[in-house]
Amino acid sequence: MLITLTLTEGQRQVDVEEGASIRDVLLRADLAPSLHIVDHEGQVLPMSTVLNADVHLTVTRTASGG
Repeated sequence: MLITLTLTEGQRQVDVEEGASIRDVLLRADLAPSLHIVDHEGQVLPMSTVLNADVHLTVTRTASGG
């Protein structure tokens, strides 16, 4: 499956097998799951969400610190 990720710095495409989770996609894209939030059409998706088709996702890096 081809997953298109929209990030602040532009788009990135990741090829994963059917049944991959959001966590799998982020790891394949070299993005730390603990530092990112993923949404599809405005709905935030849990990292355990299983993907079964090509999809376009928006990835937002979270901010933390003190």
